[in-house]
Amino acid sequence: MACSGSDLSCHRRVNWERQCTYIVKFRSMDYRAIPFIVTPFIGSLNAAPIVQRNMGWYDSLKRPSFAPPKWVFGPLWSAMYATMGTASYLVWRDADLGQARLPLAVYGAHLLLNWSWTPVFFGAHKINASVAIVLSTLGGAIACAVLFRPVNELASNMMLPYVAWLMFASAVNIRTAMLN
Repeated sequence: MACSGSDLSCHRRVNWERQCTYIVKFRSMDYRAIPFIVTPFIGSLNAAPIVQRNMGWYDSLKRPSFAPPKWVFGPLWSAMYATMGTASYLVWRDADLGQARLPLAVYGAHLLLNWSWTPVFFGAHKINASVAIVLSTLGGAIACAVLFRPVNELASNMMLPYVAWLMFASAVNIRTAMLN
């Protein structure tokens, strides 16, 4: 419905209709998406206690001036995990089994790399090895974005903020290795 510029009641009604549409879409959400969205968070269950036990070591490291403050990581990773989980669900939903096999296998392998970074960096204090892992994770995320595109363009695009974050995280990790 198109509203004239001065018809405020029309604009309010259109806005209300949009809000109702979002509510209906949420209520009709495909609950098969939940395992896909939750799966990336599994790594956090292992990572959180490792990070907590090694925060003193982390605080003692020389870090680059562009390293983000510690409080950024929790909310940022939560958003990244939810977004990439949703992207993997869209690929699973929209592809036939043959078409989904490679993109989701690459996604799973990349997720294992992602989960391995914290035990290597924080747990084993292997900064150089963690650089190899973050760069491999970045490569896997890029591969996911490329492989998701023929199946679902939105899923591919949803991986791009994560790719950008991994590029930045790689720079921080590399510089931290150089400083220590």
